[in-house]
Amino acid sequence: MKLKAAALLLAALLIPFSPSSASASETGEVAIDWNGESVRTSVPSYIENGVTFVSIDMISKLNGLSASWLPDEGLARLWMDRGGVFVFKPGTGYADDMDKRYTLGAEIAVKNGVVMLPLRFIAEMAGADISWDQTNNKVSVIQKRMAVASVPGTRNRLFAISEDKGEYMGITLEWNGMLKSFPSWRNPSTVGSPPRLLTQDISGDGKPEAIILLNAGSGTGVYLEEPHVVNSRTFKEIGIQDPLEAARQRLVSGVERVGKDTVIRVMADGTVRERHLDKQESDGESPGGLTFGSIIKYEVRGGKLVAILAGAEGIENYLGEAVVTYILQNGAYTAKSVSFSFYQ
Repeated sequence: MKLKAAALLLAALLIPFSPSSASASETGEVAIDWNGESVRTSVPSYIENGVTFVSIDMISKLNGLSASWLPDEGLARLWMDRGGVFVFKPGTGYADDMDKRYTLGAEIAVKNGVVMLPLRFIAEMAGADISWDQTNNKVSVIQKRMAVASVPGTRNRLFAISEDKGEYMGITLEWNGMLKSFPSWRNPSTVGSPPRLLTQDISGDGKPEAIILLNAGSGTGVYLEEPHVVNSRTFKEIGIQDPLEAARQRLVSGVERVGKDTVIRVMADGTVRERHLDKQESDGESPGGLTFGSIIKYEVRGGKLVAILAGAEGIENYLGEAVVTYILQNGAYTAKSVSFSFYQ
């Protein structure tokens, strides 16, 4: 019995203290330093399963976002200034945006009538850096600048180098703490046209790339994205074939009158699609084929980068879309295939 007790005591002494192994009851109140100054709120911050939770009013101190507790809905909602809405519901261990669910590692709770939110998950999205001082049981938050795009739950972020006359003049990519600036990149600084940052493996080597999508033009009937793919190990930018060039090489379309109807035929990589439009559906013009180039967007589908080009008959009568699928070949992303489908 004495040997067993001694063994248990030795095991306890050998277990290191860390936030990831400490519950709220084990750590008690956690001190918070905010840009070098100690802050306190009416509801103490705490750590649970390695996740630091702070009151919603402390989260609202971050630049670039706003957060509100909605008692009628029983949840907290967070709005990013650059775009994006996140929902945090007490009793759950995740955050939701419109497209995805993010696991937090511990449940959201309400303490003394105040909702407590995960500090690192939110602060890093806003562009802040978080550090843990185990000796003093203290979390430090430093926010020198706002992130103009980020991947939730990571330190993969974009920052503007400078801003002038409604435009970001150059972009800095942060990838897991490493920084690389691209001074020639441009993007509007308006809320409605933020850059996008994706992190997925599109090369097929099992390691994610940084995919940066900049707004190159928007307005009535126009939306153009400019893609950049950066190797996350070397920070080298990889070239991408112009999707319009790929469409011109591999897609042929025709518009002709057949009686009272307009017939649209599109052949992409040997596959033919056809649609008949009556007079009301057609805009009355017959330019000889669909036009592409006024709307170009990018996505990742099935582990591949794709460009989506809206095809129009005449002026802004968008009937379908061409999809250019890229593969990494000879050091650049080139079109593997081009397909076309009509809108339903």
